[in-house]
Amino acid sequence: MSKTTIHLFLPVILIMMTMSCFAQSNTATGAVDTYRLDNIILLGNRKTKPEIILRELDYQQGQKVSVSVLRTQLKLMEDKLMNTSLFISVKIDLVTDSSRQSMDMIVRMKERWYTWPLPIFSLADRNINDWVENHNADFSRLNYGIQFRQSNIRGRNEELGVLAQFGYTRRFGIYYKIPYLNKKQNFGSKLKFNYRMNQNLAVKTIDHKRVFLDAQQPAWESYDADWMFFLRKGFYVRHEFGLRFNHEWVADTVIQENPNYYKNGARSQQYFSLYYHLLIDHRDFQNYATEGDLLEFSLKKMGIGTQNDVDVWQFLTRYSKYWKLPHQFYFSTLASVSLSSPRAIPAYTLMNGLGFRPFDIRGYELNVIEGQHYFLNKWDFKKQVFSGNYSFYPITKKNQFNGLPFAVYLKVFGDYGYVQNYPNYPQNIALTDKMIYSFGSGMDIAGSYDFVFRLEVSYNSMRQTHFGFSFLSAI
Repeated sequence: MSKTTIHLFLPVILIMMTMSCFAQSNTATGAVDTYRLDNIILLGNRKTKPEIILRELDYQQGQKVSVSVLRTQLKLMEDKLMNTSLFISVKIDLVTDSSRQSMDMIVRMKERWYTWPLPIFSLADRNINDWVENHNADFSRLNYGIQFRQSNIRGRNEELGVLAQFGYTRRFGIYYKIPYLNKKQNFGSKLKFNYRMNQNLAVKTIDHKRVFLDAQQPAWESYDADWMFFLRKGFYVRHEFGLRFNHEWVADTVIQENPNYYKNGARSQQYFSLYYHLLIDHRDFQNYATEGDLLEFSLKKMGIGTQNDVDVWQFLTRYSKYWKLPHQFYFSTLASVSLSSPRAIPAYTLMNGLGFRPFDIRGYELNVIEGQHYFLNKWDFKKQVFSGNYSFYPITKKNQFNGLPFAVYLKVFGDYGYVQNYPNYPQNIALTDKMIYSFGSGMDIAGSYDFVFRLEVSYNSMRQTHFGFSFLSAI
């Protein structure tokens, strides 16, 4: 071969050698990075069945996995296990053996306490501000009783609940939830029944405040049965669909106060409902999220068949987004739209609108803003100022109450919304058909066992200042 030929082919040879070396380097790197997942070791699941835990993991034993990719997904798998509401802490670690190119995944869990005889002590009103300012902190408006809840029955995340409630609203109920009915562990069901009775009842709304009737005899009774099915697609998508039956009736004094309490001045109302609910949930924690997003879509038809007193459609969609920012700052927002039909004013018990959490505007805790359609947007900007752990172990001697995490946040917030009024509904015009808003600051405390406490001060578009607190997340 001549020198000229060598010179012509030399660049090509060098390029091919470089590509060959690069490919070998990539192959070698891939060989080093790709390990076989020999074992998934579960520690701490004294009651929970392994298949319930393995359902939430992205990998299986015997699978070849990129170690670098897997390490980036450990936090997501920990969050998914936490959102089963079976554990108070989860930690996943990897143990690698480079000589055999294999690894083990170790899942350490601390299970919750699953048997709860819980006292019931709650307000009949929508929030504490409503109770204090609209009803003078009347203790007769409190509910009290006992609820027995057994979670994680048979170690399969099944749940049984029975309650007996007295006080303002007498309520007796039972429910049973089976999350997994099939081998794929993606189809489940829930069945529940409730009976309720009230002597003190909201019978109408004037100037966006509910008016109550205090009767000497039962003013309202109802019972309902609900059969729900849910289909879980993958890890984050959940479809719910169900059939519900309602039957309720009121005393004559209720109809005298509001002839539109039920349709056409009737004393009773019964109907079947069909509903569908889509939930796409990528939040890190469901009770108090700091990262991820949530999309909800629901459609309900109240009044199925011919033997019904109701004919109403309701549509609701909600999107919430949560950002974790540097230096323990967080930003979150919620947007929601609700539509309903028909255009005519429905029975009072079926009215749509803002005022019930999480579809409320801070600063308007005292108001119910009824209307056929509404739009709502909320946002929070907060800073974590403290985090730690608390323990009831010296008192309970139970490991499930030891080392429970909590965090404290300071925040500023803003809400705004718009409600379209029903036609010919003049007692409801002060806050409808116009943009309303509020802004303010506050403090949140979030802890284990779904504990949340909010303390807020707000200023609204009516130039009013409100102090509010709640035990639910605002967004």
